[in-house]
Amino acid sequence: MCWRSRRAAADDQVRAALQRSEASLRLLAAQLSAIVWTTDAALRVTSVVGATQLQPGRPPEWYLGKTLHAILGAEAAALPIIPAHQRALKGEAAQYEHRAAGRIFAARVQPLRDQQQGVLGCLGLALDNTERTPAEAACQAAEQRLVARRLEAERLAERERARHELFSSVSHDLRTPLTAARAALGLLETTSEGLGPGDHPLLDNARRNLERLRLLVDDLIAANQLLVGAAPLASAPVPLDLRTVVEAAIAPLAALIARRGQTLVRELPMALPVRGDPAQLEQAVSNLLANAHYHTGPGTRIDLAGWQAPGTVRLAIRDDGPGITPELAATLFQPLQRLGEEAVGSGLGLAVARAIVERHGGRLWYEPAPGRGVTFSLALPSISDVRSEPGPSSEHS
Repeated sequence: MCWRSRRAAADDQVRAALQRSEASLRLLAAQLSAIVWTTDAALRVTSVVGATQLQPGRPPEWYLGKTLHAILGAEAAALPIIPAHQRALKGEAAQYEHRAAGRIFAARVQPLRDQQQGVLGCLGLALDNTERTPAEAACQAAEQRLVARRLEAERLAERERARHELFSSVSHDLRTPLTAARAALGLLETTSEGLGPGDHPLLDNARRNLERLRLLVDDLIAANQLLVGAAPLASAPVPLDLRTVVEAAIAPLAALIARRGQTLVRELPMALPVRGDPAQLEQAVSNLLANAHYHTGPGTRIDLAGWQAPGTVRLAIRDDGPGITPELAATLFQPLQRLGEEAVGSGLGLAVARAIVERHGGRLWYEPAPGRGVTFSLALPSISDVRSEPGPSSEHS
């Protein structure tokens, strides 16, 4: 084979290879929804693949040999395309966004160099970003919403922390003058010197109101700690007879109950051995008794009974008041839930009582009493019998 024949065969191989490369490039551009082009130093288009995406119905051959100024026409000055190609001719890569035929293209132009790294023209690639752009915008918007929610959560947490500290400080500050007032009142009640006939009713009224204030302050402090799970038990749990807790809870309320003409009947025939924090359990029982006192009228009866059941100690406080409506039942143990039309009390007593009982591993619930009234029952894990004086099988006060 002569050298001409060999040269022709080589040229055919080169053309075939170029055709295969061009076919592969067209396939890749179609799959990527891309446009690939080259220009010379005068910004005349020397090759293009995927150009139909710019102007449907216009073949790639239409662009060949035309300058970018001629292709873009009057819009050239307002578009970033020419400046980007001019930067590429200076050896710098450039990026821009181009909109055409209802599509959005993200384009990149870089220098087209020869073997000596001289700039021959430009090589451009544009990817169809139409579908991705809304998705990216949606992702960005979602990320912004998450950031906003996180900042809002941090703001609310900081506000809650400040509220908790203020609540705790004010509640404890209230205890100091309250304790002093109760001590002064107790001192006055131990002597009759200087007291006139009309002073004793005033002292009784002061004692009742101080006791109500004490219950309110105790509930505020307990709610601020127990209901957010921030407070440990006030003291280490100790074995105790729940009857002693009941008697301690009754003592400050007895005068209020008697003043209203109510009758408190206790049925505590046996020891009620449990393990717990005496102060907090006393507050729980006190809140249940205060609830019965506040929500039953003068001359009504409050029954308090305690007994042992398998593995548990039970305590039930029943009143014959108006009872609880179905509407209130669903939110009965929620904080700031007040019962009845008069809405007396802090609205925290039952919520605090349940929180205390549950922290001791027990349960607190209510049941409508037969006829009228309501029964609140609590169950605590029992332990082996503790030493305690026998309690009365029945006592009225």
